[in-house]
Amino acid sequence: MAGSTSQNIAPVIQIYDEHNFFDKEGFVHVFFPFELTTIFNFFVFAPLLDRLFGLGLEKTQEKLDVHSEKVKCRVKHRDMSDMEKRIYYGLVKYPELPDYKIAEKLSTTRSTVMKMRERFYAEKLMRTTRMVNMKKLGLEILAFTHTKFNPKKPIYKRVECIKKIIQMQTPILNASSDLESVMLTPYRNFEDYQRIHNEITSLCVQNEFLREEPTTLLMSIPMMTIVKNHTCAPLVKKILEI
Repeated sequence: MAGSTSQNIAPVIQIYDEHNFFDKEGFVHVFFPFELTTIFNFFVFAPLLDRLFGLGLEKTQEKLDVHSEKVKCRVKHRDMSDMEKRIYYGLVKYPELPDYKIAEKLSTTRSTVMKMRERFYAEKLMRTTRMVNMKKLGLEILAFTHTKFNPKKPIYKRVECIKKIIQMQTPILNASSDLESVMLTPYRNFEDYQRIHNEITSLCVQNEFLREEPTTLLMSIPMMTIVKNHTCAPLVKKILEI
């Protein structure tokens, strides 16, 4: 796996270097092996909307269990038939199409597509996610934060801090290991970011959670150009070797 990862990244680094895209820090890799990773949020926008509009509905942090199967990344291998692979790929590639249209594209029947869709959902091989248009909501900043933690403070010792992050910071992507985490969080503006970021960082410092100051990359949402917007079809095609 490590060799494959290095082979995949090397050409990307070469392209960036050839076009002078690097700053003095160069290319930073952050790896999260699934068996050692906890994902507290993977593009679920409900907590963010609850914070933005003050709805008082989301109590996700109160139900947090760091040992739950809902947040732990248990790797499971499932063999698929050729037909299952084709339909799975079709459902991912054409999420907006009804089953009969997907069936036409894949030269199969509507009932086959419908049955396999139900099976994939039942086995939690896929899910439906409703994406938020951050520009239309008037959000101005998207922050990507990489945090390194004190080795003496693994996830189970940081639970209360994690609950605070889920409640206050509401990242739309939040993946963590015992030693580091990455988060992707939209904010209304810089003042909104600064207030929440400072409070969370102060909490972490007080509890000696941090190994060093978190690294945060701020991106302007109004000026942002989306290169790939949650398009999983190429990845699915590669993994399933279609």
